[in-house]
Amino acid sequence: MNVIVVGVNAHPNCAEGVARITYNTVSSLRIHGVPVHLFSFIDPQFENTFTFSSIELQGKGKDLYFSSWDRLEESMLQFIKMPQKLSGKIVILDNAFSLQRRIKMYIKIKGVSRNIHVVFSLFSRPFELVERLQYLIPDHVFVYSPSEYIFLNNKLKITGKRISLIPAPVDVEHFSPRPRKEARRVLSDLVGEDLDANEILLGYMGNPFPDRLPVSFFKVLSKLTRRFDLRAVIIAPPYSGRSYGKYFNKICERLGLSKHVIYAERFVDYAIKPYVYSALDIFLYLYKWREAPYPFLAALEALSTGVATLLTDSVEFMWISNYGEVASTIKLNRFEHSLEEKLVEILKYEYFRDANIREKARRRIKEMFSLEKVGLYLKHKLEMTLER
Repeated sequence: MNVIVVGVNAHPNCAEGVARITYNTVSSLRIHGVPVHLFSFIDPQFENTFTFSSIELQGKGKDLYFSSWDRLEESMLQFIKMPQKLSGKIVILDNAFSLQRRIKMYIKIKGVSRNIHVVFSLFSRPFELVERLQYLIPDHVFVYSPSEYIFLNNKLKITGKRISLIPAPVDVEHFSPRPRKEARRVLSDLVGEDLDANEILLGYMGNPFPDRLPVSFFKVLSKLTRRFDLRAVIIAPPYSGRSYGKYFNKICERLGLSKHVIYAERFVDYAIKPYVYSALDIFLYLYKWREAPYPFLAALEALSTGVATLLTDSVEFMWISNYGEVASTIKLNRFEHSLEEKLVEILKYEYFRDANIREKARRRIKEMFSLEKVGLYLKHKLEMTLER
């Protein structure tokens, strides 16, 4: 079996969710000796900080980086045309690039040989793609959320043999607990604020969307700061060139939270993310919808690092947390009241200091979402694809 993965901004040090899942997928297969060749398009905005080159990895595969889609496509097609590379060939097309480009590549790959298997890897629900899949169904579809798996089964009637629910792979060795004092120092440097080792920190790290940082959270926080000595740290990079900093700062000013919320609008290097999680007492991911087509990698990383984690009872989070066993959950149908009630309980009884809960969370991620476990499952699914 030879596997080609085509992705966007996927490389060893990438931190962004979709790109990280793509690279972790590559790593998880390589752990089990599967030859994987990564063809990754690197967005031109990163050209000044990234060296475009090929990297040999212990003879198990090769990473190839491109700043041009045309060069990537041409190199990939040349590679799969090599006679010795045609047998047992699988191409996994990442969700991070456009539907038009993906279909174009699908047709060209099948033009080389109908025996080359093409897998679509989905991290979101592009409805145009869903409609097109009714006529252009790839050899296999990987999805990373339970609700997406159910949706595609119901909408497209894709049988279980053609679609697989894949746990998003996490490097549990990288996302391991770090010493609190050192972690606080790293976080202090990152956000430009002095953080006392003993103060209680709530935190969020991810995209700055209102459905993940709802106004009701800040209302609850405003009440909690009258009872508890705590601060919230929010680290959220600009999204598609748009800054959300002014929006959230206005909310904080209106609710009297300016001294209690640290908003850092920046990207976080992959190397220091475990320190950021370890510096927090409670990590919050308050997604406000019942279903989501993506896997919420940050929640998995936080649980792997052993930080107490508070989630909503959306389908994806209930799956990740084993129905609330390894993370606290709040009810979406009474969001604000449930959030306040749960945070008061956690803070009053200091559940965030419970080492047993933290260890149970880390064990859950290790047994279900680790590179080793996911890689073994992926290898099995790809072998099944080749047999059909």
